[in-house]
Amino acid sequence: MRNTVLAAGFVVLAPFAASAATFDFEGFAPGTTINSVSDGGVTASITVTPNGNGLPAAQIFDTANPGSNADGDPDLGIPFVDAVTGADFANPGNVLIVQEDPTADGGPDTNPDDAGDGGIIEFVFDQVVNVLSFEVFDDVTNFTVTTDVAGQTETVNIGEDNEALLVLLNFEGVQTLTFDFGNASGAIDNITFEVPAIPLPAGMPLLLAGLAGLGYMSRRRRNV
Repeated sequence: MRNTVLAAGFVVLAPFAASAATFDFEGFAPGTTINSVSDGGVTASITVTPNGNGLPAAQIFDTANPGSNADGDPDLGIPFVDAVTGADFANPGNVLIVQEDPTADGGPDTNPDDAGDGGIIEFVFDQVVNVLSFEVFDDVTNFTVTTDVAGQTETVNIGEDNEALLVLLNFEGVQTLTFDFGNASGAIDNITFEVPAIPLPAGMPLLLAGLAGLGYMSRRRRNV
């Protein structure tokens, strides 16, 4: 009886641990419009509010095949360097952009191109998460990240084309995550988050102590 009670108590005592997941946008063809994305049991819907020459579409851009200035955007092509250290930045593969109107520069363009006038990409998670980090690319100015939690905001500035930055965050209790490019082009990738651990109820230790006591008394009566 004692072993059974203690084993059950251990299972109840072990909280559901937080586990990290990442939206990395791999596995999609360039030019694919993304309306939702999933990882780690979490799904987020995606909406875009464009500025100027942008379309209301979040699209996949392959940094290994950026196209030309006339049809694509070499500014988002590899290799990238870290905007702070100047060191080589890991090849991101696919990134997410606000798609430019393919006729904006005399097209029609056939390759994806990030909108020069910028816009907003918004993620709405199907459950509350803690946002840990993301990567941003290109020469963004006053690029801002906000959430539906008051006071959670981060501003990023990158001065040159083909630069990138890993931005560490500590945004807790998030359900809506907003990336605002302002009036600049750019891209995002590798949005890393975790589902918060579920804490034990305050009275659980007392309950388990009581169960253990009952098990001990039952075993003692059998041995008398």
